[in-house]
Amino acid sequence: MTHGVTEKTAGLVYQDQPGALNEAMSDIFGENVEFFTFGGPDWHKGVRLLERPLQNYANCRAVEYLPGVPHPQRMSEFVRTGEDNGGVHGNSCLINHAYYLLAAGFPNSIGIRDAKRIFYRALTRYLLRNSQFVDARLAATDLCSPASTQAQRTAEAFDAVEIFDGETTPPPPPFPPVPGPDALRFVFYDAGQDEFFLGRREAGLGDPHPGCN
Repeated sequence: MTHGVTEKTAGLVYQDQPGALNEAMSDIFGENVEFFTFGGPDWHKGVRLLERPLQNYANCRAVEYLPGVPHPQRMSEFVRTGEDNGGVHGNSCLINHAYYLLAAGFPNSIGIRDAKRIFYRALTRYLLRNSQFVDARLAATDLCSPASTQAQRTAEAFDAVEIFDGETTPPPPPFPPVPGPDALRFVFYDAGQDEFFLGRREAGLGDPHPGCN
């Protein structure tokens, strides 16, 4: 359900860091559903569906991601793999742990209600298809003034998982247009044959305006 929220807002690409953010944001709002439904999250992924948790947000290393490889809890433990779309399920614990610290894990954490507002605003207003972990940090620290308790605790949570302050991911360069005559592809229906056909019009080849098969 919460993956649908992620898809319809930021639309994060399901690969590498954007894919791990996709997983993490969906996990985080799953924990919020649990909080508002049962009165408190357990900070485990999948424990109500399976006999064992798939991830432990409070202690990522307590659960293996791959055989012999625990979930990473800091960027220095980031799992680089060609499997699982670049490790989206394993590396998501970095963001999940930062959220846990912010909401409940620090002695002076800000609570799940404020943490939820910060991450939801980051997801829906700032994150884009190819956003990286640093973009999540920059987005999450924007809700309140830099001097506020919320912004300071958010920065500390990302520092704790070694996602440090930095410049946002630059947008992709514009695709250079190729000058030349227009080319048109289209589908048309032939009532006489009761079939659809693919048509084209290549101005550079002198095609007439109606096109040709």
